[in-house]
Amino acid sequence: MQNLDRLNLLIDRASKIYGSNRQLAFALGKNPQQISDWKHGRKEPGTDIQAKLAEIAALT
Repeated sequence: MQNLDRLNLLIDRASKIYGSNRQLAFALGKNPQQISDWKHGRKEPGTDIQAKLAEIAALT
C-alpha cells in the first residue's frame, strides 16, 4: 500500500505540472488509461517511468 500511495503522490504532482493526467500520459508516451491503471493499483509502471515521474514531481 505504501508504494501505491507514493506512486499516486508522484502522479498527482506530475499531473499538476502537465495540467492533467491525460497530458502527463502523452508526455510520457503512454495511453491515458495507463495512468488510471497505475493510480488504482491495477498495473505498475516500469522503473523507467517511475524514475521519470519522480524527476517531474521534484520540479514542484
